Amino acid sequence: MLWTQSLRLRLACWTLGMVAYDFVHATVFAMPLKYVPPDMVGSATGIASFGGQMAGVVAPSTMGLLIAHCDGSFVPAFVFLLCSGIVATGIAASWRLDKSLSAG
Repeated sequence: MLWTQSLRLRLACWTLGMVAYDFVHATVFAMPLKYVPPDMVGSATGIASFGGQMAGVVAPSTMGLLIAHCDGSFVPAFVFLLCSGIVATGIAASWRLDKSLSAG
């Protein structure tokens, strides 16, 4: 999306990105309901929400610093977002469910 000159291709990339975001967002809030004991669902959901709020603070600040440091280029900021997504995916893929904590 960053390097395309076509508005249609850019909109297609943006749309696919938003669809992927919706899948992730739904999963993040559904997982505590499925795998956490009922008395801990509120805490687990709160922790997940807190993590998202922290990312909402850190990401724009970091992107602004990168853009300012790189003479107005947005490329390092988008690379930061890409790398953050890859790291988050790697962390999530490495989690293992402890069967003793499963509610069902």
